[in-house]
Amino acid sequence: IDALALEAGAHDRLVSVYEAILEREEDPKEQAALRQRLAQVMLRQGGDPEVAFDQLVEALELLPDDAGALHAVEDAARASGRWEDLLDLYETHRDFTRDRSERLDLLVRSARIIEENLNAPDRAFALVTDALSMDPDDDELAREMAGIVDRLEDRAPGDRKGLLWRRLVSFYRELVRGRDEESEEHVRLLEKIARIEEDYLNDGRAAFETCRQATLVLPGHTSSLDRLERLAGAHGLWVELATHYASALEVVLEREAAVDLHRRRARVLTDDLDRRGDAIEHYWQLIQIDPEDLESRAKLKGIFVETGRWNDLIMLLEREIPSLGAEHRREALVEIARTWETHLNNAYEAQDAYKRVLQEFPGDEGAAGALERLGKPGRGSLDDDALAEL
Repeated sequence: IDALALEAGAHDRLVSVYEAILEREEDPKEQAALRQRLAQVMLRQGGDPEVAFDQLVEALELLPDDAGALHAVEDAARASGRWEDLLDLYETHRDFTRDRSERLDLLVRSARIIEENLNAPDRAFALVTDALSMDPDDDELAREMAGIVDRLEDRAPGDRKGLLWRRLVSFYRELVRGRDEESEEHVRLLEKIARIEEDYLNDGRAAFETCRQATLVLPGHTSSLDRLERLAGAHGLWVELATHYASALEVVLEREAAVDLHRRRARVLTDDLDRRGDAIEHYWQLIQIDPEDLESRAKLKGIFVETGRWNDLIMLLEREIPSLGAEHRREALVEIARTWETHLNNAYEAQDAYKRVLQEFPGDEGAAGALERLGKPGRGSLDDDALAEL
């Protein structure tokens, strides 16, 4: 009948039919359905949107938990401009419903309506914080509420720019104070604060400090550490970052977190602060924790060579030898001998080192040649026992 009336242009007669049916219908559920259909007819066919809005309100009074009517009434409010009436309706339903997700949805809808249609930023912000209070750990909700605040900020006059963002930071910090200080939730709230400080308040140093707090709560929290390093790079805070990592290493208990912090601090000291000597202790720690850590061994070797720490290089190679296979073991022994000869200019230690190579690898021509060279006058000489061994 709706389609026929639309085709015939008999909108008024169709409305009269619905009104007549409604007068006879006693079932609340059927009445609510009829009022919804009548409202839809009015909205589609150019009827009075205010009357359509009232029909939907009456439908909701009959069936307060009717999600279809609750969604349709927003279209009627948009057509009629009755936003305040819609907000009152949503508030009533928030008080009525026991469904937590529906109550949250109504808060979000109300905040969005005020932001889009009413010049009332404080009202909208109050609803934003009410929604976030219901589920502060929901990242998707946080992004949606941040979008509302961002749009409110875009329309704010110059003397109020940033005010809502600062209020949101204060709101999150209040939530932080109510959380377990060593929980994942605590850290996630701090990350939200840091994101606002960096992305919306353009305060990289404040964001750095907030991330620093997060990584003191959970020293191994990877996303906070990554953001911290990015902020350090963007704002020249490498010294502060290195100092923070040293503090975090004093309190960290988990092995994996300790490994990550040692690696991060060593990288910052080496690559960003040119303090290779200070990085050495961290690479030693990494090797002690995991003797198979080839990356740390290679980094440490590089530092020893760059800084001329030849005795330390020999000590590192000696530590490596027991765990190496035959070919790599030979290379390490030769490197020790060459370091004694070339860099430390100690022919006697070099002879002993080359003899050690030949003891384990009798066919090594390089070691034999080195011993012959070192045995010549002016380079120290081999004793009779050493020559006999050869």
